[in-house]
Amino acid sequence: MFAAPVLINWFVQRLHTEPRDTSSLKLMLYGASPIPPSVLRDAMEIMPNTGFQHLYGMTEAGGTVVQMAPSEHDPGNPERLKSCGQPRFNIDLRIENESGEVQPVGAVGEVMIRGPVLMSEYWRKPEATAAVFREGWYRTGDAGYLDEDGFLYIVDRVKDMIITGGENVYPAEVENALYEHNAVAMAAVIGLPDSNWGEAVTAFIQRQPDATLTETELRQFLRSMIAGYKIPKRIEFVEEMPLTPSNKIRKHILRERFTTREVS
Repeated sequence: MFAAPVLINWFVQRLHTEPRDTSSLKLMLYGASPIPPSVLRDAMEIMPNTGFQHLYGMTEAGGTVVQMAPSEHDPGNPERLKSCGQPRFNIDLRIENESGEVQPVGAVGEVMIRGPVLMSEYWRKPEATAAVFREGWYRTGDAGYLDEDGFLYIVDRVKDMIITGGENVYPAEVENALYEHNAVAMAAVIGLPDSNWGEAVTAFIQRQPDATLTETELRQFLRSMIAGYKIPKRIEFVEEMPLTPSNKIRKHILRERFTTREVS
């Protein structure tokens, strides 16, 4: 089966409260958004007979362009579990900065792809087509980096990066840290306008059923995991996250609800 990370998270939570025999589920394909490492580790532990395969791609490239096979999901290599894998055989991939310069191993930049699977154009939209191509390479809009073995790590969407007090913060890193707390069911991080910092790191949290969790407790938990400037200046607890039909969190809905309320 294929599932977005949010659905896998729900699946795992249900298995904790209502154990079932999942031995007939041989392969779990996942993608569409980054998966928190804590969720992936939990899923692999509670479904030991299931292989996991990460798929990364986009419609403009006909679907999957990068994948990580079940054999590469090694619990003993927690850093590798953060990767979405290596390019498929007919895909060229590299990382570029804003100026189009190719970045070295470990440096974050925009993920660029090239290959015969790419679309030729957006139908009757020449301006949009020109905006996503640079010298034959497709601009994915995703920020990421490559390791020394050629495995790709997606950090976040380029447009979602938060600049707070002159520092760059990628929401996915903060969200991954939040998911490590056992009282957090779902987490979404965005930047909201702030008169002092430019943008304030803001977290929206849906608690686990019957869980109690305060802003103070959550900030204290994060202090040992991420840098101080990445810790949310504002935390909003919500009853339910707005989701797309494919179970992605609709961050633009969260942003629209709170952009008129300045973070203090």
